Parts: sequence; C-alpha cells; structure tokens
Amino acid sequence: MEPSDKLWNRINGFLDNHIFQIGSDYNFDTDFKIKLTGAKNYIVIGQETKFIEYTLYILPSNKQSDLYFSMFKKHTGEEIDISTTSTIYEVIRYKLDKLLTNFLELFGVDEYVICTKVINLVELQD
Repeated sequence: MEPSDKLWNRINGFLDNHIFQIGSDYNFDTDFKIKLTGAKNYIVIGQETKFIEYTLYILPSNKQSDLYFSMFKKHTGEEIDISTTSTIYEVIRYKLDKLLTNFLELFGVDEYVICTKVINLVELQD
C-alpha cells in the first residue's frame, strides 16, 4: 500500500475519526490517535522490508494518564521524531504497532508498521 492509494486515504479518513484506547502497565487507560504518514523500506535482519510509517498522537485521557505523559512531555517536548533506535515511548509504540497491524488487516493490508513521530497533546502538569 502506498500513500497515493485510494485505500490509504480511506484508512486515514477512518483514523481521523477514531480514538484508540489502550491500557498501561500502571492500571490506567490512555487515548490515542494514529495517522498514516508514509511508506519506506527499512533493513530488517539484512533484508529490505517495506513498512507503513505512522504518527502517534497522545490525547488527554484521565488524571493518571495525563500526569504520566506530562512527565514525558517535560522531557521530550510536545513533538519528537522517532528513530529505529529510540527507546522513548517504546512500550506505547510497541502496543500501538500491534494494534495498528491488526487494524490494517481488517482492510486487507498485511504490512509492517513503524512509528516515526509522537505528538504528545497532554497538558503539562505541575
């Protein structure tokens, strides 16, 4: 699937209007939005493999989640580009990679996904 495909636009249209919620290891849920942003080949075990790139938006969710992600935002700022070796937001990205992969299968898309940017929309907490 390529960004110019009609299916790409259809999926992003759905994602624009959908909020995902996942639980954390700390007993609170967090709301997220996802946007497909590109397709690129990455080297995986010495072989080029195509990935769908996406941006992850962390949304204000609840007191515990907002406090937790506020700490990340103080450290990284509102927007952070993610490299293949980045460990910041790693647990959340891993969970959302699985969620997005399963979601795309509903559209008949069987490709790897990778988060390339995180935008933290949670308000800073004192």
